Amino acid sequence: MKYLYYVAYTITLMLCWALLRAGYPPEYWKWGTMAILLYTFYSSYEVRRVVEKETTSLKVIKLLGPIFIIGAYVFFNELYWFSFLNPLMVALGMITAFTVLSNDRSPSRTTQFFTLSFIFVYSTTLVPEWQRFYKNTKERKIPNFELNQLAANTNPEPIPNLDQYQFLNQQLDTVNLAASGKYTLIETWNERCVPCVRAMKELGPFYNALGNGVQQRYLYIPARKGYALDYPKIFSYQHIQHHRRILVDVNLQEMAALEGYPNFLLFDPAGQLVLRQHGYSSAQREAFEAKIKAMIQQKT
Repeated sequence: MKYLYYVAYTITLMLCWALLRAGYPPEYWKWGTMAILLYTFYSSYEVRRVVEKETTSLKVIKLLGPIFIIGAYVFFNELYWFSFLNPLMVALGMITAFTVLSNDRSPSRTTQFFTLSFIFVYSTTLVPEWQRFYKNTKERKIPNFELNQLAANTNPEPIPNLDQYQFLNQQLDTVNLAASGKYTLIETWNERCVPCVRAMKELGPFYNALGNGVQQRYLYIPARKGYALDYPKIFSYQHIQHHRRILVDVNLQEMAALEGYPNFLLFDPAGQLVLRQHGYSSAQREAFEAKIKAMIQQKT
């Protein structure tokens, strides 16, 4: 019977760990991770209460589910230098340590204090950092995407007219770009985005060549909502040649349902979106520039 208990336990543990990759909303990620790590910690001790002594064979059974999940993750995903921050890796380290290094039937107060403190700090501080590292790495590895697709082909929902968007300028005044009567080309960016920096360095001469017929702006997108921004640093960003073109997003990213960065949005003089592109590739720079020129010439 004790083996059945341990088999059932390792299955439930495996299912809990699977939730760490289930993709629930980011705002719940840290709390979900905290709950699963707490379950991993306490359940490791609770299952021992059904046996007089946890033998080596029982320990192996206990670790089968977690090892299966880790193996599946490693098989289907790449490992990076920051993989040690992955909640699955942390959970594996916990269950292994408490299974191999301890035979206690219940955790001591000291063990609980340090473990619970670690779980809280890790879940609230390091889990968001791991998410950021992972997301940025994936964005840097954008494949050879279909460049310069028309907006209607890339977004089934219409993007609001340019006059619906608001931005902050260097004086932190709210401004709108729709009244210029020109084409408006917006490039979104964040200092942690490697493709953004690459686009800034390579597209600068092209933007200058467009002349006064197009107002081009670099729109800063905060990596996290609710955090205080370093405005002087944003408006003097080293990789942007024309600092006066820098704006800070107020509502575009949310209203247009944009994901990640960089995003390139080209609006005609009437404020209608005529071109939308997500991502940037140096190999396709010339095609990207040619498409923007063609769209402008086509409408004029």
